[in-house]
Amino acid sequence: MSRGTVDALIFDETGKFVGQRRFAQDLFGLTQIRTGADGNLYYSSLATGEIGRWRPV
Repeated sequence: MSRGTVDALIFDETGKFVGQRRFAQDLFGLTQIRTGADGNLYYSSLATGEIGRWRPV
C-alpha cells in the first residue's frame, strides 16, 4: 500500500513472486486491512471513517 493504492501480489505455484496487480486507488488513511471469514478483504479508513469491503473476482 503506497500513495493511496493497494496492490495484489501474484505468486507462482512454487511461491516465487511473479508480479503485482493494482486493485484499489485513491485510498488515503487506511489503518487496517483484514481477511474476513467470508474470504472478503475489509479495510478501515482513518481519513473517511469508513469500513469498506473488497470482494475477490
